[in-house]
Amino acid sequence: MLLKRTAAALLLVLGTSQLANASPYVGTQDKQLHYDLQTLVEFGYLDLAVSTYPVPWKGVASGLDAISTDGMPFRARQAYLRLNHYLSLNKQQRNRRFLTLQAASDEVRFRSLDDGTEDTGKVSISSEFYLGRWSAQVTANYVAGGKKNFDNSFIAYQYGGWNLRLGSLDQWWGPAQSSSLVMSNNSRPIKALALSRSVNTASDSPWLGWMGPWYFITQVGQLEKARAVPEARILMSRFNSRPFKGFEFGFSWTAMWAGDGQPGDVDAFLDLITFEEGCSGGRVCAEGEYASTRGNHMAGFDFSYTMQVFDRPFSVYAQ
Repeated sequence: MLLKRTAAALLLVLGTSQLANASPYVGTQDKQLHYDLQTLVEFGYLDLAVSTYPVPWKGVASGLDAISTDGMPFRARQAYLRLNHYLSLNKQQRNRRFLTLQAASDEVRFRSLDDGTEDTGKVSISSEFYLGRWSAQVTANYVAGGKKNFDNSFIAYQYGGWNLRLGSLDQWWGPAQSSSLVMSNNSRPIKALALSRSVNTASDSPWLGWMGPWYFITQVGQLEKARAVPEARILMSRFNSRPFKGFEFGFSWTAMWAGDGQPGDVDAFLDLITFEEGCSGGRVCAEGEYASTRGNHMAGFDFSYTMQVFDRPFSVYAQ
């Protein structure tokens, strides 16, 4: 079979070897780290909720510190060493700058979690900053055809168990690796204000401990002008949990409202989140007409279960 698509990616880190990964999230630049994290979870060395990407570093640190590498399989050990290396750099809280070059012969229609080639040609220049509770990442992307954007740029503030973030980051919701039904990197990230839990471990609260490790994020964003309804707003929320070993489930919900010609005030938002019914355009339903829920809602659920078969992890998942 002829290879129809070729791709090459080159990562050049600018600076000294002491410069650290300043991002509060695992995998915002290197998605291999997300695979490493999943590997340790599947082998049973970490008990974390990991089906919502990006994953916060904060909960990962304590889990890595408690791992013993005695008798660890080669694949899991490599994942542990790589994650532990980046964690040690992260703790230094220093800046990092890097350049990424991508090239491909053909455009890609569907991307997997680790597929970073989204255009035939792309150059990305990034700088990361870390100062106490604050972190930021500025990424300038130059795409073939003369297009430019600042995707995967953000500023975040972490306080206690929560993280507040403004910006646009690639997201992936669900256990699948080849595609995802609600949120994936097949489309450009949405500029949004997000509130999320800063850890993905079990809660210390006796009221929440039964959920096991869990993670929650909710965010409000605005779509671009080049849409059927320009500048529509979108609410995106997800919850995932591991109530017992090997089993993780997640719930996702997105809802669009407002935009050109559509109501976008507080009442419209309240109608959206309370699933108020009505007719389109704000008009009153005439007799015999069927009312529909305000806004454009999409929801889903997913689960995965991992077991050990001949000392190797075997996973079953659906969404």
